Amino acid sequence: MFPLLLAASLAVGLPYQDTRGRFALELPEGWALAPRFGDTDGMRFERRLSARVGGGVAHLTVHARPDLDPRAQARAEAAELRAAGYRVKEGRAKVGGQAALRVTAERGGEVIRDDHVPGFRIRLEVQGRQLRPVSREVKAILRSFRAGAPASRPPDEDVEAPPPPPAPRADLVGRYESDVGTVLELDAQGGFRLGGSAGRYQIRGDSLTLAPTGGKTLTFTFRLSADALVLSAPALKAPMVYRRAAASEGGRGGSPAGRWRAAGPDGPVELLLSPDGRFELAGQQGQWVVDAGMLRMRRSETEVVSYRFTLSDHALRLSDGDLDDEVTFQRVRP
Repeated sequence: MFPLLLAASLAVGLPYQDTRGRFALELPEGWALAPRFGDTDGMRFERRLSARVGGGVAHLTVHARPDLDPRAQARAEAAELRAAGYRVKEGRAKVGGQAALRVTAERGGEVIRDDHVPGFRIRLEVQGRQLRPVSREVKAILRSFRAGAPASRPPDEDVEAPPPPPAPRADLVGRYESDVGTVLELDAQGGFRLGGSAGRYQIRGDSLTLAPTGGKTLTFTFRLSADALVLSAPALKAPMVYRRAAASEGGRGGSPAGRWRAAGPDGPVELLLSPDGRFELAGQQGQWVVDAGMLRMRRSETEVVSYRFTLSDHALRLSDGDLDDEVTFQRVRP
């Protein structure tokens, strides 16, 4: 999926394919990725509601649980929620065309609704007043859910054919950065990366076509100068300006040591990379090291997360590892 900036600009609901191939679904307009650091068993999505319907944020989390039996998991979960003081109701639902066991729990205006199918638990977390405004959208997400397969499409929907082989231009190849920190990379083999997305690109005249893996092909009119790439499209409110970036990748040219801060769905997230090899991230601690061009964070002998990273004087960008989208940290100056 494209970064949220681009997705929001285009105002479309795109299919989402888990980067580990565990599941796929379709996100209605207004829903976005909201990954949590250190969460390796699934992915969280969020929907910010307008003040007209009471405001707030609804969260939907897909947890991959390949070793658990849905019936036993639902029973155990219902018992835990009752013990925590929730009013619990058990029932049945449909997820991706198959029967699911549903556990709904309410306490003090908070609603937790879990749907259990083989290999997965899908959890919706809302305040009671938010349930009705998002119910149709959540139903559509559950209907589109597929385990280990691309998200479904209506049978009468036209599927775009893949673009012909790309023809890269040497003067276009490079790394670009927007004013808000989004990074676009175009390589000499016709591949691109935009935030946490990757795929193929094609040039025809003044048109740049981006075909992300598992996403919708998009075409822009581009203008290239010595230091900037400007992208325009009818769906964009204003042209997007990317400037050629001079940054090191995989640690070349500098160390990521320092204090960094990123915007998270629940507030700022701080990352401390101490020069002595210690790290602190979202309440987690351990050791960090740059190895083979990767930033590796180790919490224990058996728990190591490895990130691709790019580094500039003011920004540290992490991707892969336990992230489904690139995250940009800004340096915190003393």
